[in-house]
Amino acid sequence: MLSVLDEQHLESDPGLEPSALSIQASAPGIFGAVSANFGAPRPGYACEECQYTSKTKSALAAHYRTHTGEKPFNCSYQGCGYAAAERGALIVHTRRKHTGEKPYKCDQPGCDYAAVDSGSLRGHRRIHTGEKPYRCTQLQCTFATAQLCNLRTHLLSHSDSKPFKCHHPGCEHATTTQRALNNHLAKHSEDKPFSCDHLGCGYASKTRSGLHHHKAKHSTSKPHTCPEEGCQFSSAYRSALEVHMRTHTGEKPYKCGHPGCDYAAAQSGALTNHSRTHTGAKPFSCDYEGCTFASATGGGLKSHQISHARERSPGPSVMPVPVGMPISELELEQIDHAPI
Repeated sequence: MLSVLDEQHLESDPGLEPSALSIQASAPGIFGAVSANFGAPRPGYACEECQYTSKTKSALAAHYRTHTGEKPFNCSYQGCGYAAAERGALIVHTRRKHTGEKPYKCDQPGCDYAAVDSGSLRGHRRIHTGEKPYRCTQLQCTFATAQLCNLRTHLLSHSDSKPFKCHHPGCEHATTTQRALNNHLAKHSEDKPFSCDHLGCGYASKTRSGLHHHKAKHSTSKPHTCPEEGCQFSSAYRSALEVHMRTHTGEKPYKCGHPGCDYAAAQSGALTNHSRTHTGAKPFSCDYEGCTFASATGGGLKSHQISHARERSPGPSVMPVPVGMPISELELEQIDHAPI
């Protein structure tokens, strides 16, 4: 797994190939199982303390500060105490935390992706090319991905460890990543600080990722296209394309950790629903007065709510929907506005 320092090296030395970086193990037996098909490292300047190499002498000199602890590049924004060992890391910090500048833009037609650093753009471009250089080498695991961060998350599926725990009173939720925990913590708050700036849209979200996902609905562009020959799938969402690609590969990276259960899924949501068959949890409760129905899935609750809509508004305007079938936006609107 590439360390934070390795990622900083990529920014300070844009020509550096990831193969030249040290792949560090963060958990024995789990994070050591990483491979990247980048080819042989290029000749250059080698660090005497570790496996780092660079094509320029100046980048190697900057790298040595990661061993000495020296951080001569200080953020000039008032009140910010950030300091970095390399100038490139400071530049990325300034863009990410203070200016919001994203100078690295995707040149794929119809794609408006932009990034604060060149490494992120390189990773994004693999979505268009279909390249997946980051591979899991756990036994019998065929997982491969275009993004290093996705591999890091996947590797945790091979471990029972869930180190990020919710400290909200009475909540025992634990997860494998800080990002997932942050999204969970938003559920305990009524605040929705992320608002859509589209004209006439009043949407607000508890999370930044929720707002980003919502904004794609305002665009007719579907820049994320399937690279498989003969497949016409395209989506406004990068995550949707990643999930779709598993229909071609047969990949099911989300595995049940319950003893003796070999269930695996292509989507994390499917694994979450499956896990409730072991726990008996039914978190989706009907709020209709006097109704005690609860379901393990959101789709099950929506299907159930149709029965209440038929009771309140008999006739052909609301058609019966089999359990588990997705409910359309029109049908949900009929539920919301059915006369009482």
